Amino acid sequence: MTTLNYSNLFRKRLLTGPTSSFFCRYSTVSRISKFTNHISLRFDSENGELKDSDLNFSHYWLRDNCKCPKCIHPSSKQKLHSSGDLLQSQLQSVEINNTELQIVWKDNNTGDVDHVSKYNLEYLKSFAKFRTRSTSDLSFDSVKLWTSDSFFRDCEPIKYSSLMKSEYELSPYSFPTTDEAFNKAVRQLNLYGLLFIEDVPSEPTDLRIVENIAQSFGPIKETFYGRSWDVKSEVDAKNIAYTDVELGLHMDILYYESPPGLQFLHCLSNTVSGGSSTYADSFHAAYLLLRESPSTFETLTKTPIPYHYQHDDHSFYYLRPVLSASPNFFLPIEVNYSPPFQAPPEFTDYKEEIKWYEAMEKFEAILRDRKELVIERRMKKGDVAIFANRRVLHGRRQFESGNGERHLRGTYTEWSDFRDRVNVLTNANKI
Repeated sequence: MTTLNYSNLFRKRLLTGPTSSFFCRYSTVSRISKFTNHISLRFDSENGELKDSDLNFSHYWLRDNCKCPKCIHPSSKQKLHSSGDLLQSQLQSVEINNTELQIVWKDNNTGDVDHVSKYNLEYLKSFAKFRTRSTSDLSFDSVKLWTSDSFFRDCEPIKYSSLMKSEYELSPYSFPTTDEAFNKAVRQLNLYGLLFIEDVPSEPTDLRIVENIAQSFGPIKETFYGRSWDVKSEVDAKNIAYTDVELGLHMDILYYESPPGLQFLHCLSNTVSGGSSTYADSFHAAYLLLRESPSTFETLTKTPIPYHYQHDDHSFYYLRPVLSASPNFFLPIEVNYSPPFQAPPEFTDYKEEIKWYEAMEKFEAILRDRKELVIERRMKKGDVAIFANRRVLHGRRQFESGNGERHLRGTYTEWSDFRDRVNVLTNANKI
């Protein structure tokens, strides 16, 4: 079993965002070594960072990832076998032809005695980032940790008129790849997890505008609240967000198996005293906790904590640890923090119980006492806030509901659908 070294989980470069040097560049293959169960390719590094580097690939992995028409359906681009189908394949020969690695296999289970697989060397090099570092080197290569000052220094609100165009505002499955404002918005959300849009139409007839904006970033994720929903003070509210009391930093709907990825909040009116919105980068808070107290960080990864929503008409319950290391390189850590919806934790040992509560105190002290981590911004009519629900904590100051109106309209999309946008634009060199 591999033990994750949390003290090495983050690197200094993570604070400065993506870096192209992370992806190793090579010039030539100087040596191929064939072993019983793997092959080794020796590359001569162009930048010297991995001089004379060996990349090792098992026979299983290479056979499983053959790209020929017998293995990948030409039009759907989907695999025609499972990873366990081809373990009886035997490597017959291997050679380099210009920019390709070519292997001939004998597939004992299919009877294909001369199955030829070709692998573009650039394709194999793309796996260097996974094969030349350990699990203790998980990184934040595609996010940028922020404070209030650094966020407003690096990020500016985007005007609605420059972002939304009629030809795509109602199309959840197509979006522009040439629109500069849209690409900027996607890039900012991917790096920082937070974006503000200004001057959005906000009349009483504009309740669906927030859905139009959301569908540019992915299909709407409908929940029991509906496709979109109102956030305003109510009598006998079943959700604390629908009151005028202070709402601390939290994430939404952690009692779902798959919580929303992006949240959109459109301010239709705000004439009350108080009620400023607050935001904090939970990844940055987790990084600080890890740097200052690795054992505390580790404690919060060990115990699944229940989150729930319990009323007569709905009963949701799901367990997840406050912190966990993620296998995704674009989400290297997972934070699950939502005090209003936390159910009583379940422990088998009171000593572990005490340890967990003391760890939570340290994590929350960072969120409470490091004022520089929190953005406080009063939403005005026509503002839309978009944020990564699984990263950016959000909250609201108390307000006086009797002296005006505070009315927001909200909706959600899935994180995977947003990542689809990011990947397409990245592949097109637009972000």
